[in-house]
Amino acid sequence: MKTTPRATSAEFTKTEDFTQGMKLEYDGMFGHVNFIGQEYITLTLCNPNKTDRTRDVNLLVHPWNWNKLKIVPVLELVEHP
Repeated sequence: MKTTPRATSAEFTKTEDFTQGMKLEYDGMFGHVNFIGQEYITLTLCNPNKTDRTRDVNLLVHPWNWNKLKIVPVLELVEHP
């Protein structure tokens, strides 16, 4: 059975609230934090070629939209015999 993780609300007010690789949802789009700057962060939504990062699809999120970000919990798959 495939499940979709439920995003949880969090309050992001400063750049220290983010870590690179953090899984987030923004307005129905899922990605991970790629860049953290004072003016914005970027979420990588898609990276089709792991060796060529120039093809990554990134979403730029300004601080006034950080209140729309939600944390996506990472689920571990456990195989049962």
